Amino acid sequence: MSVQQSPLSAQQSPSSAQQSPLTYEGVLEMLRETGERMRETERIIQGIARRQEEAADRMIQEIARRQEEAAEQRRETDRKIQEAAEQSAEQRRETDRKIQEAAEQRRRETDRIIQETAEQGRESYQKLERLFQETSEQMKETDKQIRRTSQEIGKLGSRVGDMVENMVGSGNIVAQFRDLGHHVIAHSRRKIFGERGTDASGQIDLFLENGDIAILVEVKTTLKNDDILDHIERIEKYRRWIDVSGNKKKQRYIGAVASPFVEENVAKFAHRKGFYVITQSGDLFEIMTPPKGFEPKTW
Repeated sequence: MSVQQSPLSAQQSPSSAQQSPLTYEGVLEMLRETGERMRETERIIQGIARRQEEAADRMIQEIARRQEEAAEQRRETDRKIQEAAEQSAEQRRETDRKIQEAAEQRRRETDRIIQETAEQGRESYQKLERLFQETSEQMKETDKQIRRTSQEIGKLGSRVGDMVENMVGSGNIVAQFRDLGHHVIAHSRRKIFGERGTDASGQIDLFLENGDIAILVEVKTTLKNDDILDHIERIEKYRRWIDVSGNKKKQRYIGAVASPFVEENVAKFAHRKGFYVITQSGDLFEIMTPPKGFEPKTW
């Protein structure tokens, strides 16, 4: 078996070609090797083309898949947009419904309030009209009571005046005070003191004078404990007025209360306060006997 050389070897070694002449078999071998190389090259090219085609197919499939995914995403987005639009429309309808309901409710409530206010106004007017009528009647009755009260006050004043007149006149109270050691030399009725209309003013129903002592008598148709306290305040007020007015009389003052009928507890209260008590006995007035150890209070 002879050793074959490749054309490349023949080219790389010209000296060897010169040494080995080209033969028919050598040419066939060279053609065969060239065909083999061409087939190998074609095979490689086909492999590359196949791989490129496969890669292109994969790329096309991937692009198609991604385009499908993008289309699906667009469809999903469109669906969500549609749902959102439908929900928004439903919300708007619901909002409009609620607004209409609220407006209707406010209208009904306003109508109810207006109706109630009108009804209350009618009731108030009727009540006011009744009140005016009742007030008018009460004013008429009050006027009658004022006239009756004025008449009673007039009668009372007349009665108190009569009582004072009886005590000084037929009652002989002056003589009774003399018997108690108070030598009354003058008397006056309804003695006014102080500036009228002020808290410092007042009136003494019966004023009995005995030189350096004066007896201030308060006359009541009905005597109560409060009347006794009021008379104490009246005497103190008169004392202050005398001191402030510069009256040079150095009088001392004692008190007495008088009434047609005096309850026993009221008389005891008056005596404890240092007052003489004058009451009616039959048609006359007399000084009630003071308790043992009684001393009139002086101001």
